[in-house]
Amino acid sequence: MPAHIRRIGIPMLVNQSTTPDLDQILTNAIRQELSARGRFTVTHDTTGVDAVLTGTIMPVQTNLTGLTEARQAQRYIVTVLANIEFRELPANTMYWSNAAFRASEEYEVPTGTGATDQTLVFQADRQALERLARTFARSLIASIFEGM
Repeated sequence: MPAHIRRIGIPMLVNQSTTPDLDQILTNAIRQELSARGRFTVTHDTTGVDAVLTGTIMPVQTNLTGLTEARQAQRYIVTVLANIEFRELPANTMYWSNAAFRASEEYEVPTGTGATDQTLVFQADRQALERLARTFARSLIASIFEGM
């Protein structure tokens, strides 16, 4: 990361998925992950910053990976795809972009939910969505730092 970049704007990601609040959860996780690096001031503003990180969340992919003996869903892998860009301002110089950035998390379906898609699973286990957001944010920030 160039030394002159100290203040980074991260506006709310655009949510094109059907998962409610995914934009807020992922955006907050990204902000927290970048803030934890200690060198940056992170804000939701896009003015008065040295760089801006923007993105659009694509539809979430959910794949069944395990069944119980009774042939009920037991494990899923959920993948979040997003188009992410990191630009220096005011010159609007592209430092890093990935039109199909992805992160996945596998987890067990809470027993008795009968969940069949990610929305129901996330309603039954909100922690699964939080874990996915942390995985996404860690991987994203590491990819940006390594790619620069």
